[in-house]
Amino acid sequence: YGDADEAARLTTELVRQDSTDPSVTYLAIQSTLEDRKDAAGAIAALDRLPPSDDPRTVLRFGILRSQALRAMNLPDSARAVLEAIKQRFPDNRMVANVLARMNGSAPQRR
Repeated sequence: YGDADEAARLTTELVRQDSTDPSVTYLAIQSTLEDRKDAAGAIAALDRLPPSDDPRTVLRFGILRSQALRAMNLPDSARAVLEAIKQRFPDNRMVANVLARMNGSAPQRR
């Protein structure tokens, strides 16, 4: 699993090198949540992002938001975010699996 401080440092360096790449932005938010254990900071960073209609971006945004809300001990809010995404993308297994884990049931298999 590694050193969270080192992962956060490397992510910060990556952001410094290419802060305009959306993938780097989402990686930095994920690092804020997972490496720095700063769920509120992750939510704040997500709130600063422009809205997107791109399905991958919508999914990544929603899953990160739900993870941050769970980390803030707000499981109902996290579930509501995922349910909204599931309505928009009803056939998406990733969302269904995250919801299943949240609800204590087994994830779907392919």
